[in-house]
Formats: sequence, C-alpha cells, structure tokens
Amino acid sequence: MTITANVLCIISAIPILCGAFFTQHLSGNQIDSLMTGSVAITLILIAIGVFFFVKTNTIEDGYDILLQVKDYTPQNKLDRLAYLRNYLRHFRKNLQYDKRRRRLRLEIIEH
Repeated sequence: MTITANVLCIISAIPILCGAFFTQHLSGNQIDSLMTGSVAITLILIAIGVFFFVKTNTIEDGYDILLQVKDYTPQNKLDRLAYLRNYLRHFRKNLQYDKRRRRLRLEIIEH
C-alpha cells in the first residue's frame, strides 16, 4: 500500500499540468472550470495517498508493538522510563483536591 500511496502522490500533479497545457485553447469561463476540476482531482488523489500512508503505518506500528521491535523493544521502554524518572526528579509535585470544583489540581513547581 505504501507504493500505491507514493504513486498517487506523484501522479496527483498530472491534472494541474494537463490543465495548464489546455489553457491556451479555452475561454476564460472554461479555464476556470477546468482548473477548478483539476485542483479538485489533485486534492482527491493526495487525500487517497495520505489515507494509504496513514493506514499502512498504523498497521506496521501495531505489528511493531506486538512483536516488540524497533522503538518498542523492552530496552527502549526502560530507557524511556529512566528518562522520565530523571526528568521528574527535577520537579516537585503537589496534588491537591479542590472541594469547591470537585477536581484534583496538580501543580508542578520547579526546584
């Protein structure tokens, strides 16, 4: 599907280029209609291409999470957790309950 998405994004320029070639033989109103249609077709092709990119990468990331490869290896998870602990060590947290609003309020105060 990634190949399809690439091809769609590349050929999306063709309608505008074809419209530019035919502008010499058309009147003003026809040029407006032609260019409006070519821009619409271009945007539709780009939208379909981007949809395929997102769908493919979502599926691939799901497999990466399940198989624990690339960014989702156990070692990378521990490294991210260590970074977060190190980051939070520099802050002091105050968690307070606001009775009037019935909400928890979290204040992060830098040392």
